Amino acid sequence: MKEMWQTIKEYFGDGYVPGSAPFRYNVHCCEMKRPAKKSDNIRRGMYLDEEAMPLFTAMGDAYAPPCTCQDMQALIRHIDEFVETFPGSHPDDYAITSDKGDTDIDQVSLYTMRDSICWWVQWGGAHHPSHYWKEMYVGFATLPDDVQVPPRDFMDGTFRYLGYTWDECREGLLAEGISPEHVKFAEMCLCRQAICQYLEKVDPGLRPLLMSKTLLMTQYRVFTANTLGCGSFLLHTEGIPFLGLEDDVLEVAAVSHCLSLDTAKEAIGVLKGEKTETVAGDRAQLKRELRWVYLRCLEYLDKKPTAHLLRFASAGLLYVPMMDRYHERVRGNIRFPITEAMARILAPFVKGQATPNGGSEKGHLSEKVVSEQTNGSVSLVF
Repeated sequence: MKEMWQTIKEYFGDGYVPGSAPFRYNVHCCEMKRPAKKSDNIRRGMYLDEEAMPLFTAMGDAYAPPCTCQDMQALIRHIDEFVETFPGSHPDDYAITSDKGDTDIDQVSLYTMRDSICWWVQWGGAHHPSHYWKEMYVGFATLPDDVQVPPRDFMDGTFRYLGYTWDECREGLLAEGISPEHVKFAEMCLCRQAICQYLEKVDPGLRPLLMSKTLLMTQYRVFTANTLGCGSFLLHTEGIPFLGLEDDVLEVAAVSHCLSLDTAKEAIGVLKGEKTETVAGDRAQLKRELRWVYLRCLEYLDKKPTAHLLRFASAGLLYVPMMDRYHERVRGNIRFPITEAMARILAPFVKGQATPNGGSEKGHLSEKVVSEQTNGSVSLVF
């Protein structure tokens, strides 16, 4: 992990905070100002007017947070020290962290693929064979939230997601016409995410450095979610040129997306109690601060030619009330069965079931039933 950490530090470099590699940010959200006049584009996508927010019990007013961005330096020093002495493994490696009664990593992987396709569709990307590896990338980016996979294993192919290694996914992205520079960016985002997610699980000293620091917590949250890498592929589907590390619009959209997600999760009652919840502490005040950042980001995006990004940046308000991933939490962290129609959509993403080019190679996954045929569900056998 030490070598991986150094690699992403060199790739991303510093943002406006000196010494912030690899937690690079180009836009200083703390300095965003509310525009004097609303844009004509403001109705694109999902948008809630700031003056109207108090009408919604789940929302309320907004309040500017204190700037904690410079605390990023101390956070990185802490991680530097941790990875320097980390023995390379942890007793809980490969533990399932989904908290939904899952007993098998392949089963968890299938459900995260379900969630990934749902996200992809609601972010604005149509579910289509030409997006196979881009959707698979979202699956790779979802899995570390639900399983404690060592970053090295995740990236070097020791761990396989639904039978595929990361190398296979990378080659698939290139075959879909993604430029090598873009694929490298996505790979570095995924590598950073794998490390950040892992550190959240194994380093007890990390979270106290983030608590009650809205901007710092938000920045780390974006890296664990990897909305940058996933969002960059949505832009590709719309023919928007890849701008790499200098893409401020993608960066701000990635922040907005995470905050819309947490706002919606709080509204349906599943954010509180999460091990990594963003508003633990003075909950009412921290939610006001998150809303302030969210609003400023949407206003920033609305001034840009790609204002339709609002659809991606605020998608959390739409998909959280719809997706099984969150309804399973509402109903006591109980998995919903895989239906027959759902299984038909998921099967091509399992290596050995059906490959993108119609092959029938033997996959990594052992034969087993993931969903029992009960209550109208179907057995999906690997």
